[in-house]
Order: sequence, then C-alpha cells, then structure tokens
Amino acid sequence: MTVKTDNNGIEMYLASGFASPAGAKTPSRNILLCDIRGNQMVGTNSVERAVLITASGRIRVSATSTDVNAAAAAAGACP
Repeated sequence: MTVKTDNNGIEMYLASGFASPAGAKTPSRNILLCDIRGNQMVGTNSVERAVLITASGRIRVSATSTDVNAAAAAAGACP
C-alpha cells in the first residue's frame, strides 16, 4: 500500500470537529491510496482511492476517475 499526500501531509481538528489551522504548515486536502496495480480502471472507477478533505474538515472517499486523477495531480502519482 502506498499513501501519497499533498501539502505537509497533516490535518488537525478542533474539539468541535472542524478543521483547525495547522500553524506554519499547510493541511492536506488530497490523500491518494494505492497498491502495485496503480491507477487501473474497473468500469468507470479506479482501483486507487482518493480521500478528499475540505477546508471545513469534511472528508469523503472516492474511486471515480475524476477525483482520483485530481488527487494524483495534487499529491503525486502512485507507482
């Protein structure tokens, strides 16, 4: 399993559940999860997964090629 992140690879949350500013570091907004298969397609979905984090701290996981390709552009492609 390979994990790629954009920015500084961190995310912090307040007790309220909202994302917290990370001081001098830039919070991650895209996390890419993949294995040795890389970005192969199965139908309209990728075998990779993109974890997308909004500025308010909401997280969603996606396998759509659009989301995976956008996360790879931000975080770097998997092997």
